[in-house]
Amino acid sequence: MKFENGRHLENYLLKILTNNNNILNDDEISHIRNLHKIYTFLSNIPNIESIIKWDGYYPWVIFAQNDNYNRLIQIAIEGNKSILLFESGEQSISFCDVFEKFQLGIEYKSSYIRSKPKSNDVYYPKHLHVVTYNTEFKKRIVRAYSKPIIPHDKNIGVYFIYGEYGELVYIGKSNVNLLNRACESARQRTNGKFSKIELRPMKTLADVNIYELYYIAMYHPIYNIDSCPDDFPTFSLPEVLPEYELHLLREETFDVEHIYPNIVQIQSKEYWKSPKDHYLALNFNRDKFIKSVSKNRSGTILRNDFMEKIQEFQKNGYIVFDCKQSDDNTYGCVLHQI
Repeated sequence: MKFENGRHLENYLLKILTNNNNILNDDEISHIRNLHKIYTFLSNIPNIESIIKWDGYYPWVIFAQNDNYNRLIQIAIEGNKSILLFESGEQSISFCDVFEKFQLGIEYKSSYIRSKPKSNDVYYPKHLHVVTYNTEFKKRIVRAYSKPIIPHDKNIGVYFIYGEYGELVYIGKSNVNLLNRACESARQRTNGKFSKIELRPMKTLADVNIYELYYIAMYHPIYNIDSCPDDFPTFSLPEVLPEYELHLLREETFDVEHIYPNIVQIQSKEYWKSPKDHYLALNFNRDKFIKSVSKNRSGTILRNDFMEKIQEFQKNGYIVFDCKQSDDNTYGCVLHQI
């Protein structure tokens, strides 16, 4: 709703509070009446429609309807204090510092911020937010593996992980979710660089515990070295054959451009010395910004496009391991959701 003047506004707020059976003392009433000074301040700003956008005094009405008169008192005290500092020419306070105290949802209009201010424009912000960014180029390898469908009653057991060249490198167990545990174990121990995983479901947890130790003692895998005995069993258990297998189906290498935006604050006068050198963070859209600053190097794709490739693999029913090369030429691996 619109108010004829500041007195109309303050009386309206006090009427709401009174009708809601709030009992205010004289000091509290006096503070709320001082809200009219904020109304007057905003009303006297020339061409205010071209500077800010807001929805009027509705937030204050909501505070009154919710009996939050302490909030209104705080706004009156802090808001009027800011107005006095601003009108006295205090250099440390900007117009935006003032209207934030009003708690009216006031924002600068983008068109106003994008227009170079006149030298005597006291309403233009002293600082602007701009976007800076860092760029890294990383080699990423995607390994896509077959995805077996495992019934719920076969979700515990022992798994065998085979290295890049088909050698057995690790034996583990799972008491809850055999497929997920095997994949996570392969990520941790091989960085996703393995040829296949064999899954051997078992009927009981006792079987799982016994067979894991038995197979480790039998085969001495390299990544089980801490739990391998120096000798071998003198007995044999019935062989439990693998029922399910993950094997490598596809491998693709991508050169990926990673762009990391960062919003920082600079002085407005610095920005306007060379506005072409800065990217204003108005209505900032991360994806659009990244595309606009990409170097578009031949053979390189953006990280977002790379993630779409990952999703494409997943939609085709693959289990996907995404390996990223570090500066020291080692690889870190992410197992995407199974």
